[in-house]
Amino acid sequence: MRSLRRLLLLALLTTTLSGCLRLAKSYPERHEYLLAAERTAPARGNGGADTVLAVQPFRSSPAFAKRPFLVKSGPSQFEPDFYHLFLVPPDRNVTEVAASWLDASGVFGQVVPSSSAAPPTHVLEGRVVSLHGEYGAQPAAHLTLQATLLDLRGNAPKVALHRTYEETAPLAKGTPEALADGWNRALAAVLTRLETDIAAAQ
Repeated sequence: MRSLRRLLLLALLTTTLSGCLRLAKSYPERHEYLLAAERTAPARGNGGADTVLAVQPFRSSPAFAKRPFLVKSGPSQFEPDFYHLFLVPPDRNVTEVAASWLDASGVFGQVVPSSSAAPPTHVLEGRVVSLHGEYGAQPAAHLTLQATLLDLRGNAPKVALHRTYEETAPLAKGTPEALADGWNRALAAVLTRLETDIAAAQ
């Protein structure tokens, strides 16, 4: 009888451990991404050595401020992907990419963070209005960015530019990896347009 009980207990323990191992293997691996957009064109160099742009930390609409990828699944439905997410909050990431892009553009003599002690001649404010993906029949990456450029020269600050930029990048397939690449392409397109508009507004 004792031998039978031991065999039953051993079988139960083996089954439990086997189930735990299968359960552990069923969880997908988490992947983290950074938005990136590298400017490769020659610098414009028309900003003037005495101009200083201070880039304020961008903000995000509350629905698009978190790190998990957000995928649209219906007319007003979005699903967060907790296994594919941004390494840092998207608004911080976009702030850094935008500052690096405008610094490389040569539109301003200097581009500094808002915490810099250098007195700015211009201030850039931004807001990530929308950042989401779609899979389905026509997968795409969507990005909407609102930008405001303030000119501090003169007696009072002046709004030199206030514009909303919306870009949609088609995806070859509906996967998180393709979505991350699509966002990078959409961000590069937005920053290209923003740079052109800033250069014209100076």
